[in-house]
Amino acid sequence: MYIKDTREFRRYYKEEVNDLREENRNEHFIGQKKTLPGQKKIYGFFHIYHGDKADIRKGNFLNSFLDMAKDTQVVYELIQNAVDANSTHFYLFYDDEYVLVLNNGEQFNFEGIRSILNVGSSTKDEHSDIGKFGIGFKLVHRLIGESSGINELTTEYSGPILFSWAEKSQFEELVNLKSIKEIQPKSQRYRSLHNEEKGMEQHECIDKEPWFFKILVTNFPCQPNEEVYDIDYNPTRDLFNESEVLKLVEWLNQYKDRIDLSEFSQGSLFFLKLGKGKRSYLEDENLDQGLRISLSVLNKTAEVSGKKGLRYVYLNSDIPIEPAELEFEKFTITPDSREYEYIAPMRLEGEEKTNIEILFGYCRDYQQSEQLIKGFPNFYLFFPLADEVHNLHYIVHSNAFYNGSHRNNLHIGGEGNDKSRYGINERLLETFAEKLIEKLDIYKQLDREKYLAIYAALLLSGKATERHKRWVDKPLYETFLPYLRENIPTQSGNNQWCLTEKFVRIKRSELALQPSDFGISEVEWFYWTDEQLVSEASLFNDSENEKIDSKLCLRDWTVRDIISALDSDDKIYRFNQWIRKVEKTNPDEYYTLLSEINNNIGYNPPETFTRHFSNLQ
Repeated sequence: MYIKDTREFRRYYKEEVNDLREENRNEHFIGQKKTLPGQKKIYGFFHIYHGDKADIRKGNFLNSFLDMAKDTQVVYELIQNAVDANSTHFYLFYDDEYVLVLNNGEQFNFEGIRSILNVGSSTKDEHSDIGKFGIGFKLVHRLIGESSGINELTTEYSGPILFSWAEKSQFEELVNLKSIKEIQPKSQRYRSLHNEEKGMEQHECIDKEPWFFKILVTNFPCQPNEEVYDIDYNPTRDLFNESEVLKLVEWLNQYKDRIDLSEFSQGSLFFLKLGKGKRSYLEDENLDQGLRISLSVLNKTAEVSGKKGLRYVYLNSDIPIEPAELEFEKFTITPDSREYEYIAPMRLEGEEKTNIEILFGYCRDYQQSEQLIKGFPNFYLFFPLADEVHNLHYIVHSNAFYNGSHRNNLHIGGEGNDKSRYGINERLLETFAEKLIEKLDIYKQLDREKYLAIYAALLLSGKATERHKRWVDKPLYETFLPYLRENIPTQSGNNQWCLTEKFVRIKRSELALQPSDFGISEVEWFYWTDEQLVSEASLFNDSENEKIDSKLCLRDWTVRDIISALDSDDKIYRFNQWIRKVEKTNPDEYYTLLSEINNNIGYNPPETFTRHFSNLQ
């Protein structure tokens, strides 16, 4: 079984990528630096990658990203890795001791390997999804050991095993492996290419043998049975040994019958020994729900970038997790636009300006949002920002959301310590709301069903119920509300079917009638009769008849109100004609009319009702 020679990769990275050829640079030394007898200093691969960082064991360099995310974030990162690799299938199997992850994406190229071994920077191009700052995959290391896993990483040399193949036969060879002696590192051909568009050098490995190595202290690739120097500069061959290789083979054979191998002509896998209690990081009661929405977001972004998107995702189960049935509206803000200048997205020093992408996700059937969206995160940076659960019936994803050093929530307020100023996220959401309103104006004329679905999602959304989340009210709620009040959908079939609150009433009658049937042209029924939406639009609380904080301030109209509005002989005549017709052709409707008149008269009917009612026959 041939594999890529990882020693050659490290040498190429040192000499050709970093242009380091000094004798005291040892790419086979795991650590950062070591002072040898005679005060000679040797610099290792960690130093080649990261320069003069703090001591690996004592400093906060590794802890700084290991503590960035907890719980199920690692699952999202692994799925993102699969999407980036253009996978269609993803499997994750685990028990209390180990976790095995497989996808059928493209084999890792040189730049992909370079990225997952790096911390704090990335080689991903501007169209890549997450992992932009090279931290995403590092969260896999949180599954190691207890707490952050820093001790197990640096003293026990725990770490994930990577196998990435380009041909099905290579995967089959691993599955059938009997001894580590069957593994033979093969010399590889590398080359560098100048990317004119990006103005940078990129590198590639020409040959297609599989990558097979264990990642030590988060960035040192060590192939099986390889002699390297540990952190203390002691030579050893035991850091990726036969027992670890055969344990991987054992797991592959244990689960191969649950994998659709016909789809795995290429792919990548990760295998890792779990730390104590870390199984809980792979399990969460809301994980499936979060993944369903994330898959919808990821597949939409994959579609835009020409990738396949994940069709099958299995988490320790033979039942796949299906993407949520969401509709999306996409908005692109280009660097040369006024909106881009206003948002001023966060960029690394020297990083080129790239398009801001925003996805608005909603349910075509607004009733589904109660189960699918409400109570779950509303803002997504490809994955759910777990703390961003708001009183919204829709989701917003953007590659420009700014979460600082956090993975679960957004940075609020002005940059630095100025919390009184609008920050990036507030400006971004405000711009999104304005863009969506522009889209609604188009749909109002051209796509009635889509307009209704989006309008319902906005109407069902409310102000923040928690004080620390009220920052979303101004850019979202206060931006949408005036539009909702000025463009209320009605049951009218004509072109002017969206009216202001002045002309819309909530129908409180079982009768099949429209105010316009009798010449009452200044009033139309609110489009919906379902109480879920009616309660958001009503001016009064039905139980106590008290004014409440209504979004649309619409008044209820009963048959009594219709009769009160019959203010001309023509209107009264038309109503009488309708009564005669109903009495003859639809007795049930006629008795409903009598019952509603009786129920709605009350003890003190208005004078207009009494005067007009006396003219009815």
